[in-house]
Amino acid sequence: MSVVSSSIAGGTSDIGKLIGSTYGVANVTMTLADTEYSYALPAGTKYWRIQNRDAGLIKLAFASGTSGTTWFSVWPGNQEDGYIKNSTASVTLYFQSPKAAQTLEIYTLS
Repeated sequence: MSVVSSSIAGGTSDIGKLIGSTYGVANVTMTLADTEYSYALPAGTKYWRIQNRDAGLIKLAFASGTSGTTWFSVWPGNQEDGYIKNSTASVTLYFQSPKAAQTLEIYTLS
């Protein structure tokens, strides 16, 4: 059994070697309801996972200006994740919540 190390600023993980060797954690506070926020995944990201720390719905999109019109729902208590086949691609997540004061937690492996 291997031990997984952790760090808020980023670090390495034994389990991460299956996908990537460096991981990071980011928290984005959505102060206002129904306002689009974005997060550019770090260069070289191969895997990402998001969840809401709070109790609001997250509307997730992959193009600017679409999180309020064409989105994927991430319901409270659930997570959403994705793999990036071309880890040199630039990927930005766009998101919002109908509730104010929500915090999106973002985990990445590269």
